[in-house]
Amino acid sequence: MNTSTLLSAQFTKSLKHFGEEEGRMQPDEFFGIFDTFLQSFSEARQDLENMQRRKDEEERRSRMEAMRNRKRSVPQLAEGGGRERAATKVNY
Repeated sequence: MNTSTLLSAQFTKSLKHFGEEEGRMQPDEFFGIFDTFLQSFSEARQDLENMQRRKDEEERRSRMEAMRNRKRSVPQLAEGGGRERAATKVNY
């Protein structure tokens, strides 16, 4: 069996596997469908990765902001801004 006949047989087998009728679709059209699908799939995957990256960055920013707010409230307590009083040394 020569290469051309082998390729033609494999293409026909592929058409049947995917529910296409033999002779109704040319190889460039058939494989073009897969190319379009794979490109769309890659774009969707990239979009998901970008969304996850933005979500992670937003969570990181929120944690950093919460830490900054906590640090701002701690000096107020030390300066007497809170209800606690500074400890005094007691001699017995």
